[in-house]
Amino acid sequence: MGNRFKMGVGIGAASIIMVFVILVQTTLASLSLVTANSDLAMAERNAAFVSAYYEADGNIQQYMAQLAAGSHGAETLVYEVPLTDKQWLVAHIAIENGRVQLISQQIVVKDSWDYEQYEPEFSDIIIP
Repeated sequence: MGNRFKMGVGIGAASIIMVFVILVQTTLASLSLVTANSDLAMAERNAAFVSAYYEADGNIQQYMAQLAAGSHGAETLVYEVPLTDKQWLVAHIAIENGRVQLISQQIVVKDSWDYEQYEPEFSDIIIP
């Protein structure tokens, strides 16, 4: 009668589960911190670009106002304003009988692609 088996969860199993839960929570917390930091950096880049875009658009509008005050001929002009070190805001402006009109406005990349930078060091073509 003295040999009874005791069934149940001991202290060791509860400790292992608790350590596992803490590790999972720590991992998820660190992932959420990295994601939040990444989102902040992306939002700051986006805000800087939008600010530069509207500043360049304002410069184009000021230029168009100067053109409206001073010219009465018929011509088409291209006005470029830098947005970033590689992007420009390009406006095509038409002047006809003292009326200035914005024909188109677009963002243009002014930097050329360096193809040799990404050229493979060896060729897979086997010549017999």
